[in-house]
Amino acid sequence: MPFDPAQGIPSEVEGCRPEGLRYESPPIDFFTHLRWSVASAKLNMRKKLIIFTGVTLLGSILALGMAASLLINIDRFRPQLARTMSAALGRDVAIGHISLSVFSGSAVVDDLAIADDPAFGQTPFVTARAVRVGIALLPLVTSKHLRVESFRLQDPRVILRRSAAGAWNFSTLGLMSSAAPAAAASSSSHLTLSIDRLAIAGGQVVFETTAGRASRAVYDNLTVDLRDFSTTSRFQFAVSAATPAGGMLKSSGNAGPFAATGLGSTPFDATFDAARVDIVRSGLVDPGASLAGIFDLHLRMASNGARITTSGTLRGDRLQLVPGASAATRPVEVKYASDYDLSTHEGVVNRGDVRIGGATARLLGRFSTRTATPSVQLTLAGHRMPVTDLQAILPAIGATLPHGAQFRSGVLDADLAARGPVDRLVIAGPIAMTDATLSGFDFGSRLQAMAALAGYRGNGDTVIQTCRVGLRVAPDGTRADGLNCVVRSIGSVEGAGSIAPNGTLDGRMLARLASTTGAAGQMARLASLGHPEHGMPFRITGTTASPVFVPDVGRAATDAIKDPGTIAKAAGFMRSLFGKK
Repeated sequence: MPFDPAQGIPSEVEGCRPEGLRYESPPIDFFTHLRWSVASAKLNMRKKLIIFTGVTLLGSILALGMAASLLINIDRFRPQLARTMSAALGRDVAIGHISLSVFSGSAVVDDLAIADDPAFGQTPFVTARAVRVGIALLPLVTSKHLRVESFRLQDPRVILRRSAAGAWNFSTLGLMSSAAPAAAASSSSHLTLSIDRLAIAGGQVVFETTAGRASRAVYDNLTVDLRDFSTTSRFQFAVSAATPAGGMLKSSGNAGPFAATGLGSTPFDATFDAARVDIVRSGLVDPGASLAGIFDLHLRMASNGARITTSGTLRGDRLQLVPGASAATRPVEVKYASDYDLSTHEGVVNRGDVRIGGATARLLGRFSTRTATPSVQLTLAGHRMPVTDLQAILPAIGATLPHGAQFRSGVLDADLAARGPVDRLVIAGPIAMTDATLSGFDFGSRLQAMAALAGYRGNGDTVIQTCRVGLRVAPDGTRADGLNCVVRSIGSVEGAGSIAPNGTLDGRMLARLASTTGAAGQMARLASLGHPEHGMPFRITGTTASPVFVPDVGRAATDAIKDPGTIAKAAGFMRSLFGKK
């Protein structure tokens, strides 16, 4: 510290004065002043030395970095790096110029391209404008070992293709050819490669299929995060992407080591989630398919390289099962477990609990992905399912209820089989409904208007005691055969009919009235041309939302021709009805 005589003895010196010794600002001699000046000079020199040393060290680092940038020509490793990556992936890899930034500890690889499986064409499987690679410099300089600490693709584009046989182009990624081990050994003598982290942000995935009607769907915001990535050991991964129409896919877990037969046979353990995925716009089915809707999915999957076991929950909303039909008004939830053979592309549904509101059914059977569109052979069985919940699925098969009509009670038993490609399913089997009340629709009043059933007293509802029918739901519409229903206060109705995908009705029915006496009986005999025991034939036309009931005169006439006495009976009945004044 500099010494100022005008300020007297410094406090540090004053504090060293022996206790009890007093003096009044004694004069400072020359030697005391000299000692203080020397101490102050030493302190200033020490500060300057520290600053000078720091600046020199920083300059040396900068100079070393500049020299290293000049001396380490990382671009000369480009052929070896390309060969090493090609051997590891089982695909030809092309890379552009490699530049090194020592200060950031990273290299930039321009124009990365990973070739596709030759069976799928010549367009690259993966392309990226640039790849930023975080590297460890010391191993690179001392042992020519390229240790990659981070690997980030900029603007990557991945094209996923599926063949007509149901195989994906990524399944052979990592496939070791006979030349691959030799290439890897050759390249390893010059350069070895390991990656601590591989990341993709802001990427794009394109799904393409040429089977059936060609389709293409683009998924944006692809993110990939692989930790401790290696082809010879297990590694962690996390993947996500945005689907068309605002959906989201996400998966995370562990995978590896890579199988010699490719990525498709690599063991893994993962969760998979999908949210608000549009079945058609996401490219999961043919654009012209009958299947449509939005689904959510949560799965737990595990593979040993030969088989995949899956369990989870699928929730379908606004489902449509036939072309031109309306969307279901309630979601369908399926909790299931399955087992899938990777070699045969065949799977088994071990558990399938289907729920629509309070109605539950059991789904079991097999499925296959050997073709471009998965196909199924499943059975669906349900017992005493509430009709009040099941009516929400009717629009999906083109069978909406009449305007203002709604089931207020009833139970349904079903034993159905679903077969065929998922986008062209055929669902068929017997169903039976009991103790059902359809409010807002009076079946008896429709017959009354058609045949003047004077004795009928309606109440605006239709009470169905029993109703059995053989049902078939297919892309070309819904067919009902062997219909036999008992309607309270009316009698029985039997027949068959169809519902087109747009809801158009074409039904031929026969009503057997509970009473054939009085005015109702007379009109029934008239409508049946003198044979009320044969029933009253009628047709149902219009649409499911607005059905129209009309007498089936053609059928009555045909029945009359088969019985020569019918015309005479009908003529006598008419004379007795209108001949008297």
